[in-house]
Amino acid sequence: MTTTEAANTAPSRLVRSFGRLADLDPDRPVVTLFSGGLDSSYPLLRLRRMGLREVHAVSVDLGEDESGPYKRLVAKALGARLHLLDRRAEFADRFVAPAIAAQAVYLGIHPVSSTLSRPLIAETAVRLARSLGAQAVLHTANRSQNTLRRLNGALALLGYEGASSTIPNGTRCRRRCTRGARPTAAPGATELLTVTVENGRPVALDGPGCRSPS
Repeated sequence: MTTTEAANTAPSRLVRSFGRLADLDPDRPVVTLFSGGLDSSYPLLRLRRMGLREVHAVSVDLGEDESGPYKRLVAKALGARLHLLDRRAEFADRFVAPAIAAQAVYLGIHPVSSTLSRPLIAETAVRLARSLGAQAVLHTANRSQNTLRRLNGALALLGYEGASSTIPNGTRCRRRCTRGARPTAAPGATELLTVTVENGRPVALDGPGCRSPS
């Protein structure tokens, strides 16, 4: 069976708006993809207000160095159980290394990057959903993002329906809701690294005597 045929035979129920969340069973678990931002936090509040008793927020660590304590604070405040799942080694081995060896580029211009992570994020969420007996895997990628298509496609192939949604008009975020990123190094600061490559794959950092990255 081809991937297209598999997608066409996968469950077709797709939640495309917050209004469709009313179809969910309040007594069955729901898994939501959660980054800690406003767009992924709002569904936790919405689901709690709808009376869903078991909401699981899943955050997949692929090496972005995002704040775990902050995510725990938000999830707890919104009545969700947070799952911080470390998939860094799996991401590097199954996705990043093969892409480097293949010299994969997007539109023939720049190396493939965020595209690689979406299938693993979806797979991780589905693993958790199946272990919990969850009725759905939800996310908040919107229709203007390629991420929406990548996540929904992966979820369909894995046998789960995805929910695509945006923050409803009228929702406002005050200044205290936002967090800005700060640089970790002064402008102009540089660091020279030596990467050893064998058969198209990086095998060591800063010299052949160093350990291979896991």
